[in-house]
Amino acid sequence: MKKFITAALLWLTLTAAAGAQTIPAPGKVTLLDLRSDCIPCDLQDKVVKRVEKKYGDRISVFYIEAEKDQAAAKKFGVKTLPTLIIYDSKGKAVDRRDGGYTKENTIDAVIDGLLAQ
Repeated sequence: MKKFITAALLWLTLTAAAGAQTIPAPGKVTLLDLRSDCIPCDLQDKVVKRVEKKYGDRISVFYIEAEKDQAAAKKFGVKTLPTLIIYDSKGKAVDRRDGGYTKENTIDAVIDGLLAQ
């Protein structure tokens, strides 16, 4: 019961933080990019934008400005920016990268594996 309540509270908080959008997107592989106005975040954005273009509507991509939305940053346990979290279609976080992805093909491999399920 405690896990359900915690999950419900997290869902409500994330929905509010994303402007009434549900994160992760129900029934879709979701990439959440928690970022800021910094050079590593700008570099990571190129990778995320490429992924967003490559997979189109097969995945959902959300961006949260972590420095501006401290509540979301706290809920996601952000310690380093950028932080990327990938969720499967059931809403389970299956991959997290604090500091972003160091190799572009790594993010593709994770998403390809989830889409193949």
